[in-house]
Amino acid sequence: MREQDLAAKNGSAFDPDVWIEVDGIAYDVTPFLKDHPGGEAPLRKHAGGDASQAFHRVRHSMKARMTMQKYMVGPIVRGATRYRIFEHGEELASVFLEGIINSLPLGLVACLLGWGGLGMPPLSAPDIESAALPGLIVATLFGCILCVLVLCMGQFVFSALLRPGAHGVGLCLAVHFTSLAVARRPPPPGMAPSMPSGIEIGAVILFFLEDVLEVMYCGEFWARSQLLGGGVVAASWALREVHVVAQVAPGHVMAGLAFALSTVWLVRRVNKTRPREVIATEVLMGGILCAAYGALGLRFLWASREDVRERLEAIESSSSNDYCYTGLTVLLSIIAVATRLNSGFICSPSWSSRAAAFTLLCASSGVFNYRWLMTLGFVIHLYAVGDRTRSVLQAARARGIFSQVHPYLIGQQALWDQTRTAFCTLGWKAVIMPLIWIINYILPNETLVYACTIPIFDLGDNVDLGVAAYFAPQAAKRSKDPNSGKPDFFVCNVGHIDHTHQAGLSDMQYTMNALGACWSEFKKPEVKGMIANVVAVFPHISGTTFAKELNLSAWESAQAAHEWYTSSEGHARVMRQHSGGLLRTFGNLLASLKPVGNLRHQDRCSRCARLVEAETLGDRAPRYCGVCGARTYGYTYF
Repeated sequence: MREQDLAAKNGSAFDPDVWIEVDGIAYDVTPFLKDHPGGEAPLRKHAGGDASQAFHRVRHSMKARMTMQKYMVGPIVRGATRYRIFEHGEELASVFLEGIINSLPLGLVACLLGWGGLGMPPLSAPDIESAALPGLIVATLFGCILCVLVLCMGQFVFSALLRPGAHGVGLCLAVHFTSLAVARRPPPPGMAPSMPSGIEIGAVILFFLEDVLEVMYCGEFWARSQLLGGGVVAASWALREVHVVAQVAPGHVMAGLAFALSTVWLVRRVNKTRPREVIATEVLMGGILCAAYGALGLRFLWASREDVRERLEAIESSSSNDYCYTGLTVLLSIIAVATRLNSGFICSPSWSSRAAAFTLLCASSGVFNYRWLMTLGFVIHLYAVGDRTRSVLQAARARGIFSQVHPYLIGQQALWDQTRTAFCTLGWKAVIMPLIWIINYILPNETLVYACTIPIFDLGDNVDLGVAAYFAPQAAKRSKDPNSGKPDFFVCNVGHIDHTHQAGLSDMQYTMNALGACWSEFKKPEVKGMIANVVAVFPHISGTTFAKELNLSAWESAQAAHEWYTSSEGHARVMRQHSGGLLRTFGNLLASLKPVGNLRHQDRCSRCARLVEAETLGDRAPRYCGVCGARTYGYTYF
């Protein structure tokens, strides 16, 4: 919920509902006005606003806090003041959807232009003129269909047809479709399949042009990672003999260059410095003029090439499937142009261009025949763009204008961060899981190695990382008794071992053996009152020569804990090691903890996400939400 939505619920004549904010959460207290012990006035005083200070000043009871959950609407979303990874889901979803809408039509058009001949007999290795035919046909039909749509909508402006901007858009669209068709043609005979294609060349040039434009207009000089990415791409092309492509099939190179230039020019015609109506008129009239430029190209080829004339005449005898194929290609072309220009206006021209380049590069990249170098260079380039975006976000935060940053920029950074996190996590698991299995297979049965399989936050150099283990009896986990598993007594043990001492390693091993013996006893069914045990081990504490072990166990009662500690062979073994001098460096803090009041157990509704608590403080939360009736998650006490 947004702040303006809350402000509108102020109990006015236009909207009689009364909503208030407490600790960043909106509550609809309209049905509670007459039941409020303090009367309606305090609630109406803060209607549509923040009542947090007034709420805490009264010091409401626990029952009142639990009653609040019935009237919860949801959290109030305020403008972010800084970029936080994993906290910009709305912006990420918007950018991801925009990227799909931008990329999918273009990819389908490129595939359709390469798979078929739009009703014409295919050629095994067409020259540039023959390969340009499908693109010119699409450009002509694109303009004709767009003209019909514009006339039906009543948006036709004859005077706009005479403007240079409209002619530039029309010519650029014709070049755009024609170059895409030429870039998609198969390689000539004798040309290795591993050589760079026109699609790949166009995508790389498009990335390069956007980087050059950022340097020219934004003053953003290339980082070392960008230069490294460009060098890796150049190495891939050199090993795949791009110079042979320029000699044997220059049309591939020219088509890629033309596609990149036309894309960059088109998306920059829709910049936000001009009114939206002017841009829309120019684009629509330019799309109509695209038919004229496409028809001029077809007329030129008709007059100069006999084989082209025969191919065009063959269209008259095409089947209905060919006409459907052609219509689908033209329709997708209209969608592809519209979505790309829309992305250029909503997000930015560079984002729209890079999305197009990303689509084409994904279709032409691979891992064989040095294509993996191209893929690596592309990833390095994305890394550089991500670093530059993060620098922009950090600078906006430092200047206090983060709220003015365009949401697409935040979503772009969030998408890049989460994408690389996901891929790196999968790669880490693919490497570490087999290695863990192999090492644990070799190690003695009493020992094992463990590695965290998901990334954790970098908390700084002064934070020590370790490993934690949790154990709870299966009976306690599966119990449906609402009164079972309720802790009333805790035992905490904090131990230290000096790992630089010659006996430090043996002390750690003795301690771990004793812990294993205790956990083996916990698994026995005759152990009563045991709820859970958590052990954390830190191999090294910075600034010291110590290793640290934390052991926290929860029991249903002090009596249950006392009975186990007095009868446990594992615990007796620990005490002998401590008092007998077997442990040379071990020192510990032992504390028995008993709650001074009733524990507050909270669960959460699986549907409406409300906190669910029992009406009696200290009891386990019910299994069903009292507001919507859905099941809770069934969390245990400890």
